Formats: sequence, structure tokens, C-alpha cells
Amino acid sequence: MPKDTLLATGKRLCEKFVSQHELRWQAVDKAALRFKKQLRPLYMALEFSSTATDSPWLLALRWMKDAFSRRQTLTARPVAECPKGTIPKRLRPYLMTFDAHGEATGINGDRYEFWVYRQIRKRFEAGDLFLNDSLRHRSLNDELVQMEQKAKAIDALDIPWLRQPIDTTLEALFAELDGLWRNFDRDLRRGKLKHIEYDPIQKTLAWRKPRVDKDKALQASFYAKLQTRGIPDIFRFVNERCNFLSALTPLQPRYAKRIADEDSLMATVIAQAINHGNLLMAATSDIPYHVLDVTHQQCLRLSTLKPANDCISNFIAQLQHLPALFIRLGGPLRQRRWTEIRGRKPHRQGAPLPQIFWPWQRCCRLYFACQSCVAANGNDQRK
Repeated sequence: MPKDTLLATGKRLCEKFVSQHELRWQAVDKAALRFKKQLRPLYMALEFSSTATDSPWLLALRWMKDAFSRRQTLTARPVAECPKGTIPKRLRPYLMTFDAHGEATGINGDRYEFWVYRQIRKRFEAGDLFLNDSLRHRSLNDELVQMEQKAKAIDALDIPWLRQPIDTTLEALFAELDGLWRNFDRDLRRGKLKHIEYDPIQKTLAWRKPRVDKDKALQASFYAKLQTRGIPDIFRFVNERCNFLSALTPLQPRYAKRIADEDSLMATVIAQAINHGNLLMAATSDIPYHVLDVTHQQCLRLSTLKPANDCISNFIAQLQHLPALFIRLGGPLRQRRWTEIRGRKPHRQGAPLPQIFWPWQRCCRLYFACQSCVAANGNDQRK
């Protein structure tokens, strides 16, 4: 090891390590002038009281008041006058001074004063110390009813559980708690508590925040209140309102051997929408395959699907109850956008749809589902 490295290592080993406690008390020394100027007059003016007559912190405060009234410092006072029980053993090196033989010769006045202030504040907040001439920090005994007036006060409260013995109340509460624990154990074993997991090795319960899909829960609660209706019934209902199937015209109407009816058009659209195909749709329905195939080739084109989509979109824009739904679920921004769309002209053939309709396709499905239920019950009023 080189000489310089050896000297640096020896110096580092000989230096005394500065602990965190020492750094904290050094910070107290720097703030001594401030708390002596601001806290000392406050503590000297207040008269603290305690339920314990031999409280060491009240004795220490009285001793400090006596020293300061004589214009003396705590460092100049003998160590024997310091009240016992106010300096813990672990803080003696920081609050007291020692001679070469390790005997205590005095106390560090600034640090001891700060320590007493801090302990009085803790006990004042805990209620061990109080002020008799205060409204907010009085003793708890001042707020309690006298023993002679206890029976009259209980009768005035008219609380049922105060009239029965405390043992009876505790037994009822323990029985209720036992039932809750048994229900919790049963639900946990059956896997009903999805947000709680039990670790059999560590024997601990782990909680995790469940993922809640508000949109999915809203849809589930809405559809649970509706009666089950088939897709063809909804198709017929929508077609009765806006006649969108009339836009699905054949490619060559003059040479068409057979004009597609509504059932063929609906079956073809559903077959393509659910990705079943014309062959599987023909096998599950009473419409032949060649009819579905011709309808698909002649009527389902981009030039006919866009006008059909425009018919549905224009009909939705004319609904009167839908702006309220925009305000409730979309906020004022969507309401302004809805107002702009209501002021537009109907879509021309092939025009792109406004972006506001695409997030609201789910609302349209909900509306048509409601209308199908109303139509099935013989009531044609929109709610």
C-alpha cells in the first residue's frame, strides 16, 4: 500500500464517526436563537396542568421558569437541580457535558430547553397535559358528566344499548363479528372475493385493486332490463323507421331476374356481419343459397352500403331524446358537437359520416333495442 493511501486510511479510522443523532442536535444548536425568541415567551406565559401531580415535564418547566426569571442560563445551574426522568440514558451524551473521568458536570442548556419543549408538545397533543383556562384544550374531565348526574344524563339520551349491561352488548357485538368472519371465510374459499388472494405458504392475505369496466357494467345493467329480441326483429324495426333497405338496389335492375325482398337482404347482411357466409346462412334458414349469393353480388356494394348508412345516421340525428344522452354521458363538449351536427344538412350519397357518430354506435343499438321492446308490447311511443 502506498504511503499516501496508508496515511489517508489511518486518518479515516482515527476520525470519530458522526451519527445521525449528532447531526440532528447540531441542527438544533443552529436554531437555538429562533426557538428561544419565539417559543420561550409562549411556554413561560402558559400554565400547564396534568392529572399526574408528579409529572417530570411540569417540574422541568417550573425549574426552567425559575432560572429564566432570575436571568440565569440552564448551563449555569447545578446538574443536581435537573428533574429526574427528563433525560433518557440514550440522550445523555447529547444533553449533558462530562469531564475527563466521565462524570456529568452540567447540561447543554439550549438542547435541554428544546427537548423539554418538544416533550411538552407531544404530551399536550396526547391529552396528558392541558390548560384550565382554554376552551379547546381543556381537560377531558371537564367535559364528562359528574357521577351524581350520570343516571339522569343516560335517561335523557334515550339510547337502548345504554340501558343494558356492557357484557350483553359485548356478547352481541362478538357474535356479529364472528358471523362476519365466517361469511368472509366462506366467500374467500368459494372464490367470490376476486380482489383478495390468500397465500397458503406465507399465510397472508393480499389485496389488489379490481379492474372495473364502467362501460361494460353499464351495458350489462342496461341489457339485463330488456327482453330478448332477435336480430331480424331489430332489423325490421329499424327498416320501418328509416327504410334503409331501399338503398340496397341491384347492380342492373333492368336485367335482374328477381328483385331481392327484405328477408333476403337482411339474411345476406347478417351473414356477412357475423362472418357466417351465405352457405351457412342458407343451411340455417329457409332461403336457398343461390338467392343469397345473387343478392350478395347484386345489392351489397360500397355504392349501396354508404347510402344505407346515411339513412340510419340521418334518422339518428333527428331523434329528440338523444341530446340528453349526450349531456349525461359525454359532457358539454359532446353536447356542442351534437348541436353542430343537428345544424348540418342531411348527408349526401357517399359523404363521410361525422366522427361523432362512430363513438355513439353503441347508443344507437341501445335505442333500437328499446324501441323493439316497445313495438313488441304494442306501444309505439319513444321514451
